[in-house]
Amino acid sequence: MSRLIETYGGEPLLAPAIREVPVPLNEELKEFGKRLVGGKLDMVIFLTGVGSRAMIGTLGEEHSTERLLEALRKVKVVARGPKPLAVQEYGVSNEELLEKLRKRGAQVFPVSVYQWELPEDLGPLRNAVEAVIAGQVDVALFTTGVQVTHLFRVAEEKGKRAELRAGLHRVVKASVGPSTTKVLESYGLKAEVEATHPKMGYLVREAAEHVASFMRNKQKNGPAVGEEE
Repeated sequence: MSRLIETYGGEPLLAPAIREVPVPLNEELKEFGKRLVGGKLDMVIFLTGVGSRAMIGTLGEEHSTERLLEALRKVKVVARGPKPLAVQEYGVSNEELLEKLRKRGAQVFPVSVYQWELPEDLGPLRNAVEAVIAGQVDVALFTTGVQVTHLFRVAEEKGKRAELRAGLHRVVKASVGPSTTKVLESYGLKAEVEATHPKMGYLVREAAEHVASFMRNKQKNGPAVGEEE
């Protein structure tokens, strides 16, 4: 992603905001495994590639990989996008998806196979908070809503939630998709850019195009009322 930003003339400020932590084998996962290999499921929805691998790895304590794969071959497998191949969840529960499935008559069995935690090293994220507050950031790219939540959590540790929110109002906020946009909105922030496809390449390119267009209009029309040259 850094290379993509540099390709469009940007200077990336990296701030890892999440850490994927596998969920250990528990009764929920055991029950899912039994239903899967027992032919009790009609469809399995995978939302992330990481989750798909984590599920196979964790359930490997109870069932062989080949048995799990054979069971998956016998059900309808639905994947969100090209990466990933009950509903395998990804860090947080997608209640909107679950509710819509239930409204269509599905008996939903959600399974969480990993969760998102703050990074072990919070230094880069704290630096990003300070950079946004200081007006040193022009564009903020978010690839998941949890990044927004964790950014504010770190700011709250220093009592700077309001300052961070004010700082983010001044920058271009680019969201990878609708669910991330909704999290921004829950903090009173608008995504100026929402990627037309939920991929990093589209996100970076469209954010860069938005900034370039804004700057061209500013140069053409001059500063806005109350804005200094």
